Amino acid sequence: MKHAYFLSPSGPGAGLTTVALGVARALQRRGVSVAFFKPIAQPHPDDDERERSDVYAEVALNQPRSESMTLEEAEVYYRQGRVQELMERVIALYDRATEGFDVVILEGLVTHEGDHAAARLNEAMARTLGADVILVDPFCEYDLQTVQERLHSAGEVYGGLTSERVVGYILN
Repeated sequence: MKHAYFLSPSGPGAGLTTVALGVARALQRRGVSVAFFKPIAQPHPDDDERERSDVYAEVALNQPRSESMTLEEAEVYYRQGRVQELMERVIALYDRATEGFDVVILEGLVTHEGDHAAARLNEAMARTLGADVILVDPFCEYDLQTVQERLHSAGEVYGGLTSERVVGYILN
């Protein structure tokens, strides 16, 4: 049975893609059969239509591009209250992308101030896929008090930093 880790940012600028791919590559170098997967694509505004995480995964992990749902499609499901259907799609995509792997590194959606939908979607994906959660925060940009507040805030959607679901955090 495969084990999944869901990397979730404390906010924008956390370096989520870099950290997620770095963790996956480190495990790969140790001989772990690891897949990287971003269930819902969130292309950067400066990019073409491809999710940059998939492009980097092709290079860093020599992993073929996996199919992700578009953010626009996921938002429609969410706005219409069809979260269960959305999660069924996520499961189907996850199963195809991670078949044959022992460990999966999942990259969540980047959250923005006041964007509760992305945080709720991250929580739903992590829960649905049975993934342990690792929070990622851009440590060097903030004082320690602010980092603590950011991590506590990001962890609330998963039941708090002491929840069994949150297994740790990475200060990037």
